[in-house]
Amino acid sequence: MSRIFGVHLASKENSVAYIAIILSVLAILSVVFLISYGGKQAPEVSGRYITLTASGVAYGYPNQGLMYLFVNSTANNSSTALQNMESIVSRINSSVMPYLNGNASKIKTESYSLFKVYNSTNWEASEVIGVILPNVSNVNQVIGVLGKIDGVGIQSVQAQLSPSQFQSLLTLALQNAEQNATTQAQGIAGSGVPIQIQNITVEGYPIYYPLGLSSVPAISGGGGYNSSFFAGTTAVIRSVYVTYKIVG
Repeated sequence: MSRIFGVHLASKENSVAYIAIILSVLAILSVVFLISYGGKQAPEVSGRYITLTASGVAYGYPNQGLMYLFVNSTANNSSTALQNMESIVSRINSSVMPYLNGNASKIKTESYSLFKVYNSTNWEASEVIGVILPNVSNVNQVIGVLGKIDGVGIQSVQAQLSPSQFQSLLTLALQNAEQNATTQAQGIAGSGVPIQIQNITVEGYPIYYPLGLSSVPAISGGGGYNSSFFAGTTAVIRSVYVTYKIVG
């Protein structure tokens, strides 16, 4: 067993996991580079007006966990395949409900299929289930519980911001962007020279990505699973386009 970003992985999955994580980290670094260096428009100075673009970032620790589970059942007829799958799903519900504060809306079917296996008399029923854990600190415990259920695969686990967290970081990132813009404009106008914001535009959509990648590979249920899941840090970035007037 080895550990990557705080998650123990089976040896046969190491190469794929390493590649996936390296690519994800490179993508994150490229976003940071573009925002820090390539995303800023050179300031424009026209008479007593200064127009420029600036970005702001806010960091936080995600307080929710998001899990995707895969349930699969095969039988010699469709009815039995469905019944077996429903039995597995029922065990999942009863196992995770204590960690959802009794809120069943935190469990959602993402996809559902029933089909006859090609070149076989068997039928296969499958379902992908998304589960939002309100408390990210329960992720390790839930992984262990689900790992003991036959027919369950854990496709992925990640930390995410709650809606209230996201809004708070969004506000803070915007404030930081405005402050960065003012600092730049003041530097152009000169120390102590009064400036006023004439117009401000929030550009595009906020960029939201985890700085600490946390995930687990697909695993089969029935044998249990020991994991070390670390939520990491998340960043929210906003950019503004601002025009200032030199009033001094």
